[in-house]
Amino acid sequence: AWTKNEGLLFAGLALAVHTVAVWRQVGTRQALRECGSFLMGAAPVLFILGLFKFQIPVSNDLIAGQGLSDTLHRIVDPWRHVAIWRGAASGILQVAQANLVVLPLCFVLLGRRTQPAANAATWPIYLVGLMLAGYYAAYLTTPYDLNWHLSTSADRLLIQVWPLAVMTVFRQLRVPDELSPTLQPAHDRLELKFQAIEDSDPLRRKAA
Repeated sequence: AWTKNEGLLFAGLALAVHTVAVWRQVGTRQALRECGSFLMGAAPVLFILGLFKFQIPVSNDLIAGQGLSDTLHRIVDPWRHVAIWRGAASGILQVAQANLVVLPLCFVLLGRRTQPAANAATWPIYLVGLMLAGYYAAYLTTPYDLNWHLSTSADRLLIQVWPLAVMTVFRQLRVPDELSPTLQPAHDRLELKFQAIEDSDPLRRKAA
């Protein structure tokens, strides 16, 4: 997928969002250092990608099919926006299924993390949002028939971003250590009971 449009979009946005997040937390120097490390780690893949593009010099069909008047007409067409939202809703239902109930239920049972921890876990939200915005822009300006384009690719694109969306949700949830004692998992309470029984065993105390 990293040789396709959505893979390149994800790589560029991941680098940009991570760099900005590090810059906001620890400053410019560390942000530049991590950006350089990111690019060095990606260098082998970028080399292969460049070789692939050089050996197969195919123009980007979504960009090649653009024209100023045609693109503006697509952007201002309200029915295209309606079709995209309808296709997105259908794709989300197909990909998420029961998780549309499970994930909100997790928030109800566990609650959101404390504010500093939650703030540190927000950068994937921006990445998911920017990815979806990129998908939206691609569908809005696509030179192909919009209904055909949505029906043949929307579920695939949502599946690619779904794991990151789920990770983002769970990074916002409280962990067991942050819960009140009455909500601690049952296995933790059982462990404490067994430890108390062992501590009260006279044979163990005598051996100690």
